[in-house]
Amino acid sequence: MNIEVLSENAYARKVTVTVPATTVRAALEKAYQTVGRKARLPGFREGKVPRNVLEARFGASIADDVAGELIQESWTRAMADHGLDPVGRPTVTDQGRVASTVDFSFTIAVDVKPAIVASTYTGLSVYWPKSDLTEVEVEAELERRRRSQTRLTAVTDRPVAEGDVVQVELTVKNGDDVVLTEPGTLIRTRNESWFAGIESFLLGLSVDGAKTADVTFTEQARHESLKGKTLSVTAKVLGIQAMQAPDLTDELAKELGQDTVVALTADVRSTLDKGRADQARNQARANLLEALIAANPFEVPASMIEQNLNMLVEELKLQQAYAGVDPRTVRFTQAQMADLRTRAAFAAKGGLLLESVWKTEGLTATDADIEAKLVEIAAERNQTVDAIRGWIEKDGGTEDLRQRLLEEQTLDWLLGKAVVSHDAPVAGDAAPAPAAEVEAKPAKKAKPAAAPAKKAAPAPAPAEAAPAAEAAPEVEAKPEAAPPKKRATKKKADAADE
Repeated sequence: MNIEVLSENAYARKVTVTVPATTVRAALEKAYQTVGRKARLPGFREGKVPRNVLEARFGASIADDVAGELIQESWTRAMADHGLDPVGRPTVTDQGRVASTVDFSFTIAVDVKPAIVASTYTGLSVYWPKSDLTEVEVEAELERRRRSQTRLTAVTDRPVAEGDVVQVELTVKNGDDVVLTEPGTLIRTRNESWFAGIESFLLGLSVDGAKTADVTFTEQARHESLKGKTLSVTAKVLGIQAMQAPDLTDELAKELGQDTVVALTADVRSTLDKGRADQARNQARANLLEALIAANPFEVPASMIEQNLNMLVEELKLQQAYAGVDPRTVRFTQAQMADLRTRAAFAAKGGLLLESVWKTEGLTATDADIEAKLVEIAAERNQTVDAIRGWIEKDGGTEDLRQRLLEEQTLDWLLGKAVVSHDAPVAGDAAPAPAAEVEAKPAKKAKPAAAPAKKAAPAPAPAEAAPAAEAAPEVEAKPEAAPPKKRATKKKADAADE
């Protein structure tokens, strides 16, 4: 078998394969033997159909199947022998005929992950937002935590007010007929559901106070006997409760996990400080990555952008699923897809450049780094480290985690080499990042920086089956899947039953 790989640009490869006639003949013989053992045709015993009859009946289909098998085998060998790392579906662009007396030749077009060597990555100008925390923000968070402990509290020093929950002895009549009696039921004076329409009737009554008057219940009342009716209501207030937040005391601080108000305040300040600092660092990382891409312009395969786009779409659908939305109903507008495509291209370029930097500078993510990250994730999710480790290893995500750690380490390394400013840039004043030449080499076997766990490369598809790489679908975009490999042998044998 002869395999030639032609590099058309930094990522486009044309793979030309020639399979010798001897190999083609052996494959055809094997296919005919398989079909011949199962074929049942009128006038012939099972397994005794002559070769010429099989050729006449199934020849074209068998040739197609053999071609598919030879293409798949050749493609697998080409990836291994030439270090091809495809980022999209390979496409058969030219294919000869399958015959036992001639060589079988075909050509596969495929995009591979380009090997990018960034030449400009230190000394980049990066805006790092300030993360100063004010006492007003600390007080606001303390107030939020105080109000989070709001609870129903008995009220004895005032009459019923809007928003209260009232315990009521209730009698509802239609003329002399008693429609409903409740010896003691709770009624909300705002957004009541069972007795919708009665809310204002109770306002102003004190404990042990009573009142009789006509009430018009709304159609939203959950008591069927009351819906939409005007009825005579007698109510006696047995108790009043109101939603009240407790005072910020040491007792409340203990309920919130700290011993004193002073300790709670310090915890709030520390948490807000860390959150603000993390947010500022993440923004600085994003700004740096943008500057890195601007300083090292290059093109990435459209298929690589599509791959990232599909991952973004699936991630968004997964988020919707966690929120209780059926992911099958999720749709994206053209504007949303255009934005996602821009983000996908940004991620593809950023991942390749970061990989170039960590390889050039010899940065690594060790097993100890991974273990530290597992501890961090476990603390954030309030789970055990073993549980997090098992979850990640179950999905084969250890190497993905290593890749993400390498990205973070590389970004932080680059920040340490950047010219950092904490003053927000003024529109139109920022100088563009310097352009630089980027060396593009044939891709070697290496995993994309932000890719999921490596999966088997898809089988080459016919040219007409390849989707338009730049088409922006208005509806859900699904990850591209290789067409199923044909199994024509069984189909032929079954067809012989006709």
